[in-house]
Amino acid sequence: MRYMKKIALAGLLSATMISSAWSSTYPSKPIQLIVPFGAGGVTDTVSRLLAKGLSTQLGQPVIVDNRPGASGMIGAAFTARAPADGYTLLVGNISTLAINPLVLADMTYDPEKDFESISMISMQPIVLVSTVKQKLSSVQDLADLAKNKPGGLDFGSGGASFELMNAAFMKDTGIPMTTIRFKGDTDALGAILSGNIDIMLSSLSSAQAMANSGKVHAVAVTSTERTSLLPDTPTLHELGVKLEASSWQALSAPAGTPADVIDRLNQAAKKVLEDPEFKKLFEQQGVTASYTTPQDMQRYVEAEQKRWAAIAKEAGLKAQ
Repeated sequence: MRYMKKIALAGLLSATMISSAWSSTYPSKPIQLIVPFGAGGVTDTVSRLLAKGLSTQLGQPVIVDNRPGASGMIGAAFTARAPADGYTLLVGNISTLAINPLVLADMTYDPEKDFESISMISMQPIVLVSTVKQKLSSVQDLADLAKNKPGGLDFGSGGASFELMNAAFMKDTGIPMTTIRFKGDTDALGAILSGNIDIMLSSLSSAQAMANSGKVHAVAVTSTERTSLLPDTPTLHELGVKLEASSWQALSAPAGTPADVIDRLNQAAKKVLEDPEFKKLFEQQGVTASYTTPQDMQRYVEAEQKRWAAIAKEAGLKAQ
């Protein structure tokens, strides 16, 4: 029995030593950073900025790989099935890590079980935009437009998170609309520009330039206070709508990734996200850099999952 215990202990120590030695050489090759949305959107933008910073900190190329589709499910599922070795990472967001299970019935991954938290990346307000010709300035304007337009209003959705926000907005205002799904913010904003849809909720970073140039009309922001990037745009609270929401991005690895690797990635992310010059680059895109420990990220994501589950229940929205 003692002999067997010695063998077991030796095996455990050997495995620990091998793991430690392997982790100390990490990374020894390029890292794939999966972005589950198309190019041009906020998640893609912050991912490319982060990849550049991580490449410097880790001494290996960090390559952005866009795998859009199904509200981020394709890219998220790809990452979930990847080897848990730290060489395939996911830039998830409010949709992929919190809201998808609430609105999509055919989930191909489990956001609660399939990933290890590394760090939050960024936060940004959401803005309600409409076509320029409508110039909506109140909920009553929107109600009148819905009443007078044959077939009602089309409410664009650039992802699962926006679909849930749309449902909450419609419940708060009592204005029925038809939600039209798009692959991401960029496609939905294109539909606003062409007049194919009437309104949409978009991340501020995606819509800011168009709003400031007059290509789309910013109706309101979903934050509790006005943003300096759109100072003349009121909050939804000012318009009598209680919906409050922020968009966010976070860095994750496949479940089972060694703790030493998670710590290495977290420390690299900390140096990038807390660098003043890097923060300025984020601010120029309408987002705020947001470093956290893995534990704090996990707590935040879990809180968001619970919060949006309650909102979905209140809005009567079911996965489909």
